[in-house]
Amino acid sequence: MRDVDGGLYYAQIRGLLTDQYCEKSCVVTWLLPTQASPNMEEGFDPATYIIGNTCINIFRFLAIRGNNL
Repeated sequence: MRDVDGGLYYAQIRGLLTDQYCEKSCVVTWLLPTQASPNMEEGFDPATYIIGNTCINIFRFLAIRGNNL
């Protein structure tokens, strides 16, 4: 995911939700980099990340490139 300042973050999608107003959201768990994780520009190696805290965040889908959900 990219934040509003352009920062790149990785997360695991845990669930997809649609409410009674057809608003779509997803539940994610953050993936935290370790010392062995490559630079963001080099790509993503899931074996070098650890599962984040148990706090689950809910995000509304504002825009997905090329897809309307």
